[in-house]
Amino acid sequence: MATKTKKAKPKTSTIQGLVVAVDWNEDDDVPSQVAILTEADVEVLVDDTPEARPLLELEDAEVEAQGALDESDKENPVLRVSSFKVLSEPAAETDELEDELDDDLDDVLDDDLGDGYHDEYDEYDSPPRDPDDEPDPDRD
Repeated sequence: MATKTKKAKPKTSTIQGLVVAVDWNEDDDVPSQVAILTEADVEVLVDDTPEARPLLELEDAEVEAQGALDESDKENPVLRVSSFKVLSEPAAETDELEDELDDDLDDVLDDDLGDGYHDEYDEYDSPPRDPDDEPDPDRD
């Protein structure tokens, strides 16, 4: 008679760290799976549970999460979150910060290069030339 090996029951743990996206939706604009990156630089995957879904919207926030920790795969521990609390919100939305920096750069470039600068293409467009100012090729 064969004996069954008993799978180790995940232990209840508290994990503290930064929420990081590890997988994205098909448009690559919304996280579809997150992990908690601990101070010890260990990435603990978060199992997809109803209790953990709000974490998908907390990328770059520091959290403390409790739940069953499965360490059967030492390389990829997984936390089945039962509860969590936010310790610190993300500093700022990256898109908002990038927009603000782009606006500041546009102001500086417009001041330095004039209104012909097109930030969308990162190049300077010269103003249209007046054909009367062109040298006449027939004149010597």
